[in-house]
Amino acid sequence: MIRRRIALAAVLVLAAAIPAAAQPAGVYHSNLTGIEFGVPTGWSIVSEGLAASGAYTVLLKDSVTNLSALVWLKPQHIDPADIAAVLDRRLEAKLQQR
Repeated sequence: MIRRRIALAAVLVLAAAIPAAAQPAGVYHSNLTGIEFGVPTGWSIVSEGLAASGAYTVLLKDSVTNLSALVWLKPQHIDPADIAAVLDRRLEAKLQQR
């Protein structure tokens, strides 16, 4: 149990040391992954940090509804023409896990 707490503490410290790049309002950019996405009006970044298997997570929250969303990021080298097909396959695989 102590090893898990130490590992979690190390991840939290490391995550805090990897800030997002300054971007125009409404745009999130991760310096760690290079991934960028739009943030809807009224939503804000609550936290970000390392996740399992080399991924990175970003937690967002809507100031009006208090809904939260977790974005899981992991850089992949995919031909832009294949992105839609890859996303469809991954979504189907994720649904099968549930």
